[in-house]
Amino acid sequence: MADDQQLPSSRTITFLAHEMIIVRFIDRRSPQAQWGEYVLQFQLEAILYGATFTTTGAVYRLLRRAGVGHHALPIRRACVAEGLLSDQEYDQLKSFMNLPSLRFFTLIPLDAMQAAIALYGSTPTSRAMLDALEMPQPAEWASGSGSRSSGSEGEG
Repeated sequence: MADDQQLPSSRTITFLAHEMIIVRFIDRRSPQAQWGEYVLQFQLEAILYGATFTTTGAVYRLLRRAGVGHHALPIRRACVAEGLLSDQEYDQLKSFMNLPSLRFFTLIPLDAMQAAIALYGSTPTSRAMLDALEMPQPAEWASGSGSRSSGSEGEG
């Protein structure tokens, strides 16, 4: 299924005191399989809410409220049998995280993350994240209606 030119790749962006892995991967859930860029759900949750290497469901709920929850791509070994990725791709994705015991993780497309961040609101972290990804800041943030109240960000 995957040859060397189809293996997932990654890059790391840095903003404020955070690092975020951006994964380039082919999504085969639809007949028109397409390459896309994704963030790791547990990393996004750690950055926004302060969780570490686990998930409380906060980002999942945020994605659902933004109407993009169905875009999240849960990855587990069974996805190989389902034809969503090859063994080599699965191993490559896991290698980006340096967590060999990790068996399940979720990839969030950048456009879905952007919609969720718009709903999350304007904070120093959310603004810096979008800037680092070279994504525009939501128009509603300019009016101040997208600002989060002080102390609600979960930065540590």
